[in-house]
Amino acid sequence: MNYPKVIFEDTRELRAQYLTYLAKQIACGFYQDRRFLVLPRLVKKESRAIYFPDIKYPKTLWNELCKYTSEDFDWFFPEKIVKLIQGVMTGSDPCQNKGLTLKGEWKKKEKQFFDCVAEFLPKFDLKKINFIKVLPVEFGTV
Repeated sequence: MNYPKVIFEDTRELRAQYLTYLAKQIACGFYQDRRFLVLPRLVKKESRAIYFPDIKYPKTLWNELCKYTSEDFDWFFPEKIVKLIQGVMTGSDPCQNKGLTLKGEWKKKEKQFFDCVAEFLPKFDLKKINFIKVLPVEFGTV
């Protein structure tokens, strides 16, 4: 079967957007309501843990994010909010060589991934998908 093309994309802006998304989910209680653990480190094999880096987030960030609800699944946030995250991001610059390694690893797991998609979403037609973008980050869920 021909699978959709998978593109690994990693930029400081996308990482900031994703951290903002995670912060929004924390601010509105989404993870807590679903009994996830929000931790300052990754816990391997713990599927109910959310790794959220322990950095000094400005109070204004939390005030802005509280305006959203847990049902708001925004991915791209206003620039003023994202800049608050970017201002405190450390060690989060993309690793240029990581993408090449991931592509090799991905090819080994591609069929297994799409088999899982077919199993969990049986009515989902992969033929209608041109590509999938992947943001390889060390934070978020396992």
